[in-house]
Amino acid sequence: HSGDAPWLFAVLLPLLLALASRLPDTAMRGAWVLANLGDVRAQGALLQLTRHPEAEVRKNAATLLSAYKNDDARTRLVWLLDDSAATVRAAAFDAFKTTETDQKAVADVALRSSHEDIRVRGLEALLKSAEAGKTPEHTALLEDALEDESAKVRGEAFKTLWSFNQGNKEAAITRALAARF
Repeated sequence: HSGDAPWLFAVLLPLLLALASRLPDTAMRGAWVLANLGDVRAQGALLQLTRHPEAEVRKNAATLLSAYKNDDARTRLVWLLDDSAATVRAAAFDAFKTTETDQKAVADVALRSSHEDIRVRGLEALLKSAEAGKTPEHTALLEDALEDESAKVRGEAFKTLWSFNQGNKEAAITRALAARF
Protein backbone atom coordinates (compact mmCIF):
# COMPACT_ATOMS: atom_id res chain seq x y z
CA HIS A 1 0.00 0.00 0.00
CA SER A 2 1.36 3.37 -0.92
CA GLY A 3 0.10 4.84 2.36
CA ASP A 4 2.27 2.42 4.34
CA ALA A 5 5.52 3.29 2.54
CA PRO A 6 6.37 6.53 4.43
CA TRP A 7 5.72 4.90 7.79
CA LEU A 8 7.77 1.85 6.92
CA PHE A 9 10.61 4.01 5.57
CA ALA A 10 10.56 6.11 8.76
CA VAL A 11 10.91 2.97 10.87
CA LEU A 12 13.55 1.22 8.76
CA LEU A 13 15.79 4.21 8.00
CA PRO A 14 17.28 4.52 11.51
CA LEU A 15 17.82 0.75 11.61
CA LEU A 16 19.59 0.76 8.25
CA LEU A 17 21.73 3.70 9.34
CA ALA A 18 22.63 1.88 12.55
CA LEU A 19 23.46 -1.23 10.54
CA ALA A 20 25.90 0.79 8.42
CA SER A 21 27.63 2.30 11.46
CA ARG A 22 31.36 1.81 11.94
CA LEU A 23 30.74 1.33 15.66
CA PRO A 24 30.23 -2.39 16.21
CA ASP A 25 27.74 -2.02 19.07
CA THR A 26 25.55 0.32 17.00
CA ALA A 27 25.75 -1.95 13.96
CA MET A 28 24.93 -4.94 16.17
CA ARG A 29 21.83 -3.23 17.57
CA GLY A 30 20.59 -2.38 14.09
CA ALA A 31 21.31 -5.93 12.93
CA TRP A 32 19.53 -7.37 15.96
CA VAL A 33 16.30 -5.49 15.25
CA LEU A 34 16.43 -6.18 11.51
CA ALA A 35 17.22 -9.87 12.09
CA ASN A 36 14.26 -10.17 14.44
CA LEU A 37 12.10 -8.54 11.77
CA GLY A 38 13.38 -11.13 9.28
CA ASP A 39 15.05 -8.49 7.11
CA VAL A 40 17.81 -10.12 5.04
CA ARG A 41 19.83 -6.90 4.86
CA ALA A 42 21.12 -7.60 8.35
CA GLN A 43 22.71 -10.89 7.31
CA GLY A 44 25.51 -9.22 5.33
CA ALA A 45 26.39 -7.00 8.26
CA LEU A 46 26.33 -9.96 10.63
CA LEU A 47 28.62 -11.93 8.36
CA GLN A 48 31.01 -9.00 8.40
CA LEU A 49 30.77 -8.66 12.20
CA THR A 50 31.79 -12.31 12.63
CA ARG A 51 35.25 -11.18 11.49
CA HIS A 52 35.52 -8.41 14.09
CA PRO A 53 38.62 -8.54 16.34
CA GLU A 54 36.54 -8.46 19.56
CA ALA A 55 35.24 -11.87 20.64
CA GLU A 56 32.07 -10.42 22.18
CA VAL A 57 31.08 -8.89 18.82
CA ARG A 58 31.76 -12.18 17.00
CA LYS A 59 29.75 -14.08 19.64
CA ASN A 60 26.75 -11.78 19.31
CA ALA A 61 26.91 -11.90 15.52
CA ALA A 62 26.98 -15.70 15.61
CA THR A 63 23.94 -15.77 17.86
CA LEU A 64 22.03 -13.44 15.55
CA LEU A 65 22.95 -15.48 12.47
CA SER A 66 20.63 -18.19 13.78
CA ALA A 67 17.77 -16.05 12.45
CA TYR A 68 18.91 -16.95 8.93
CA LYS A 69 18.46 -20.58 8.01
CA ASN A 70 20.37 -20.50 4.72
CA ASP A 71 23.66 -21.81 3.39
CA ASP A 72 25.58 -18.56 3.90
CA ALA A 73 24.65 -18.40 7.58
CA ARG A 74 25.34 -22.11 8.14
CA THR A 75 28.69 -21.90 6.37
CA ARG A 76 29.82 -18.99 8.53
CA LEU A 77 28.60 -20.68 11.72
CA VAL A 78 30.59 -23.80 10.84
CA TRP A 79 33.61 -21.57 10.22
CA LEU A 80 33.11 -20.00 13.67
CA LEU A 81 33.26 -23.43 15.33
CA ASP A 82 37.03 -23.05 14.98
CA ASP A 83 37.19 -19.52 16.42
CA SER A 84 39.96 -18.83 18.92
CA ALA A 85 37.47 -17.74 21.62
CA ALA A 86 35.49 -20.45 23.43
CA THR A 87 32.50 -18.13 23.89
CA VAL A 88 32.30 -17.54 20.13
CA ARG A 89 32.58 -21.26 19.43
CA ALA A 90 29.80 -22.02 21.92
CA ALA A 91 27.50 -19.36 20.44
CA ALA A 92 28.24 -20.60 16.92
CA PHE A 93 27.49 -24.20 17.92
CA ASP A 94 24.18 -23.22 19.53
CA ALA A 95 23.22 -21.13 16.50
CA PHE A 96 24.24 -23.87 14.07
CA LYS A 97 22.10 -26.40 15.97
CA THR A 98 19.06 -24.18 15.45
CA THR A 99 19.71 -23.65 11.74
CA GLU A 100 20.37 -27.31 10.95
CA THR A 101 17.47 -29.75 11.16
CA ASP A 102 19.61 -32.91 11.01
CA GLN A 103 21.39 -33.27 14.36
CA LYS A 104 23.61 -36.02 12.93
CA ALA A 105 24.91 -33.42 10.47
CA VAL A 106 25.55 -31.08 13.42
CA ALA A 107 27.52 -33.83 15.13
CA ASP A 108 29.45 -34.65 11.98
CA VAL A 109 30.55 -31.03 11.55
CA ALA A 110 31.33 -30.54 15.25
CA LEU A 111 33.40 -33.71 15.46
CA ARG A 112 35.71 -32.26 12.79
CA SER A 113 36.37 -29.09 14.77
CA SER A 114 39.89 -28.28 15.85
CA HIS A 115 38.71 -27.57 19.40
CA GLU A 116 37.98 -30.19 22.03
CA ASP A 117 34.99 -28.35 23.53
CA ILE A 118 33.14 -28.40 20.22
CA ARG A 119 34.00 -32.03 19.54
CA VAL A 120 32.58 -32.98 22.97
CA ARG A 121 29.40 -31.05 22.17
CA GLY A 122 29.33 -32.85 18.82
CA LEU A 123 29.22 -36.17 20.66
CA GLU A 124 26.27 -34.89 22.69
CA ALA A 125 24.46 -33.95 19.47
CA LEU A 126 25.27 -37.37 18.03
CA LEU A 127 23.77 -39.09 21.06
CA LYS A 128 20.59 -37.00 20.80
CA SER A 129 20.40 -37.79 17.10
CA ALA A 130 20.80 -41.50 17.79
CA GLU A 131 17.91 -41.50 20.25
CA ALA A 132 15.61 -41.55 17.22
CA GLY A 133 17.39 -44.63 15.92
CA LYS A 134 21.00 -45.75 15.77
CA THR A 135 22.38 -46.08 12.27
CA PRO A 136 25.68 -47.32 10.86
CA GLU A 137 26.57 -43.63 10.29
CA HIS A 138 26.20 -42.95 14.02
CA THR A 139 28.47 -45.86 14.85
CA ALA A 140 31.05 -44.78 12.25
CA LEU A 141 31.19 -41.27 13.72
CA LEU A 142 31.67 -42.71 17.20
CA GLU A 143 34.39 -45.04 16.03
CA ASP A 144 36.18 -42.12 14.39
CA ALA A 145 35.90 -40.20 17.66
CA LEU A 146 37.73 -43.08 19.38
CA GLU A 147 40.75 -41.95 17.35
CA ASP A 148 40.52 -38.36 18.64
CA GLU A 149 43.66 -36.76 20.09
CA SER A 150 41.71 -35.61 23.13
CA ALA A 151 41.32 -38.09 25.99
CA LYS A 152 38.06 -36.42 26.98
CA VAL A 153 36.56 -36.88 23.50
CA ARG A 154 37.80 -40.48 23.32
CA GLY A 155 36.32 -41.23 26.76
CA GLU A 156 32.93 -39.77 25.86
CA ALA A 157 32.97 -41.60 22.51
CA PHE A 158 33.71 -44.90 24.23
CA LYS A 159 30.92 -44.39 26.80
CA THR A 160 28.48 -43.69 23.98
CA LEU A 161 29.70 -46.62 21.89
CA TRP A 162 29.35 -48.81 24.98
CA SER A 163 25.72 -47.71 25.40
CA PHE A 164 25.09 -48.30 21.68
CA ASN A 165 26.28 -51.89 22.03
CA GLN A 166 24.16 -53.00 25.00
CA GLY A 167 23.76 -56.49 23.59
CA ASN A 168 27.34 -56.85 22.34
CA LYS A 169 29.85 -55.22 24.68
CA GLU A 170 32.69 -57.12 23.03
CA ALA A 171 32.22 -55.10 19.83
CA ALA A 172 32.81 -51.84 21.73
CA ILE A 173 35.83 -53.24 23.55
CA THR A 174 37.31 -54.72 20.35
CA ARG A 175 36.92 -51.40 18.51
CA ALA A 176 38.42 -49.44 21.41
CA LEU A 177 41.42 -51.77 21.55
CA ALA A 178 42.01 -51.25 17.83
CA ALA A 179 42.20 -47.46 18.31
CA ARG A 180 45.61 -45.82 18.05
CA PHE A 181 45.47 -44.30 21.56
